[in-house]
Amino acid sequence: MSDRNDGEKFQLQIVKHMSPPELRNVLRNFFLHRQALLMRQQRQEQVEQHHSSGGRNSAARNQEAPKKNQDEKAQDKQ
Repeated sequence: MSDRNDGEKFQLQIVKHMSPPELRNVLRNFFLHRQALLMRQQRQEQVEQHHSSGGRNSAARNQEAPKKNQDEKAQDKQ
């Protein structure tokens, strides 16, 4: 626990010595990086849900396949 407190004190010392523009850049980069990670995680979750549901077009393909087979059978009869 003391190691963590020492680390936090060290970080606070760094922040105290930063100029406002430097601090603003560090915070901006932190939040942009965090936002990018969250967006990537959300995208990955969407992809996993998409795959687990069989994909976006699986229902459309399942409906099209019988129709295509019926059309081919009709052409064969002619």
